[in-house]
Amino acid sequence: MDSQSPRIEVLGSFRVSSGGRLIQLSHAGEHVLALLALARGPLTRERVAGTLWPDVDRGLSQARLRSTLWRLGSERSLILETRGNALMLPQVSQVDLYDAERLGQALVSAIPTGFEAEKLLTLFGQDLLSDWYEPWLDIEREIYRETRVHALESLARALIAKGQYFLAIRACMEAIRCEPYRDTSHLLLVEAYRAEGNPGAAMSHILRYKETLWDELRVAPGRILKNLEAELVT
Repeated sequence: MDSQSPRIEVLGSFRVSSGGRLIQLSHAGEHVLALLALARGPLTRERVAGTLWPDVDRGLSQARLRSTLWRLGSERSLILETRGNALMLPQVSQVDLYDAERLGQALVSAIPTGFEAEKLLTLFGQDLLSDWYEPWLDIEREIYRETRVHALESLARALIAKGQYFLAIRACMEAIRCEPYRDTSHLLLVEAYRAEGNPGAAMSHILRYKETLWDELRVAPGRILKNLEAELVT
């Protein structure tokens, strides 16, 4: 891939660069590129304008899009392509989200030999555009959150098997941060505590989780966690 190919980063904070050079864009320009990255393909100008400026009429939203594209200036040909009425990222673009999704799907099947747990924890510890609050991001965050939590759980299992309990506990906690009410992530954390010889921490976590579930959702944890609690008591 050409070293000058644009790289768009949407995990954590938004960044776009080319050949190691950070490209500065307007707030609206960042939103156009992020939307196209999440679309994974071309979008019509009307779709882009309507998504980014839903509270104004069609004519004004399209005028804002034209202004935004004009303000890209000399960078436009590097980071954006047009095909008729459609906008898209250049085919040579690199997007960190795509890399994370591919890796996350691979981790569910098999943890690679010699994997670097710290790097994986850093990667999957980042939410999608965490400092943005646009409604059109909600469903994309939910989709990526599923990838993250499954990858983190797979990583935790591998780390428990390798005896790397501290990192396993971190992976479990990151998974819980993604999905606070997911029993399987809490179960893995309890298993990690037990494996490192910390039954007190395991029991303490079960009790806190039970209390949280009841206080916030009025539900009880699943059968396996209940069985683990009973096992720890005896």
